[in-house]
Amino acid sequence: MPFIDPPVIDFAHLITFNEEELEKYREALSSWGCFQLINHGMESIIDEMRKNTKQFFQLPMEEKLKRAKSAIILKDMETMMWQELKLRIGQTVFFS
Repeated sequence: MPFIDPPVIDFAHLITFNEEELEKYREALSSWGCFQLINHGMESIIDEMRKNTKQFFQLPMEEKLKRAKSAIILKDMETMMWQELKLRIGQTVFFS
């Protein structure tokens, strides 16, 4: 079975309520259920995350375990933040 790329949505056009991009967005969700988002402004955050992940996996196991325990505590805070973000996004015109 050949690999088929998901629809690509340009966030820069989406936030300006570009009708064509909004229609691509609606179509992607209704027919695919997912899409690839570009121009979202997260590139530097993603690069930083990759750098930090690489550094983490180069640490000795004892240090990784210490940091993992701290991460569990932070995970609950992160979950609450994502729930709030989803709630706010759900109130935008994109989901009307």
